[in-house]
Amino acid sequence: MLEDLGVEDGHGVLEIGTGSGYNAALLSARLGDGLVYSVDINPDLVESARSRLTTAGFQPHLAVGDGRSGYPAPSVFDRIIATCSVPGVPAAWIEQTRPGGVILADLSLGIEGGLVRLAVDEERRALGHFTTATGRFMAARGDARAYSQRERAPYAPVADKRASKVTAADIRAHYPFRLVAAFHLPGVELVYQVDDETGDMALQLQRRDGAWARFPLTGANLGTVTYGGAADLWEQTEAAWLWWNDHGRPAQDRFGWARETDGSEYAWHIPDGRRWLLGA
Repeated sequence: MLEDLGVEDGHGVLEIGTGSGYNAALLSARLGDGLVYSVDINPDLVESARSRLTTAGFQPHLAVGDGRSGYPAPSVFDRIIATCSVPGVPAAWIEQTRPGGVILADLSLGIEGGLVRLAVDEERRALGHFTTATGRFMAARGDARAYSQRERAPYAPVADKRASKVTAADIRAHYPFRLVAAFHLPGVELVYQVDDETGDMALQLQRRDGAWARFPLTGANLGTVTYGGAADLWEQTEAAWLWWNDHGRPAQDRFGWARETDGSEYAWHIPDGRRWLLGA
């Protein structure tokens, strides 16, 4: 990530998620600690990181706060790097990035997510692409001790079982496809499911309205899908699979990401410009 960040002499950098302080130490060694800022929601982590950094001979600017709101004091940076995942790029990060600056962050899109490198322009748009790296981080949180829980309706009863063009093995084996599936099905989660009676495992797509689609990983019927609620979860997954294959199975860095000035966010396929609107 630090290589993708592309820091240069004189750059001021904000790190979202201080953690152990290791990343801040690397940045301080490269740029000088006076140009390095880091924020974490957990005051205990910040203080322990401060102690480690001091022992190593570095004194970057550390602060306690919700990193999704940027650095607590008014500041502008050439680079922002986030070592926590977010569902979209926070407005505060755009505001604290100098025009021409870069944001490198992990987007969590439900089924899958990935690292994006975005350049901020004079109009406060952030435009870039997914990187070749696939690192994932814990979700950003607004409380030092707990993560927020997503409310979800009870699972819908079984509606049908059918043959499927895409299998659990296909879903699990291809990271770029999972990313495309996330574009097709924003807000849908991908989880592992275990049958209490047989012990067979499956991949399950689920939505907060209670709809779900289950693709078996082990046991019989590996080429089937069982679903509850509306059928669109597996239909959209099949559509994403066919689209990805028809376009030559593009890697993740063939997809761009943008955040417009009105807050809307979308992904697009760089070669042909196909867009998926994902947030507003």
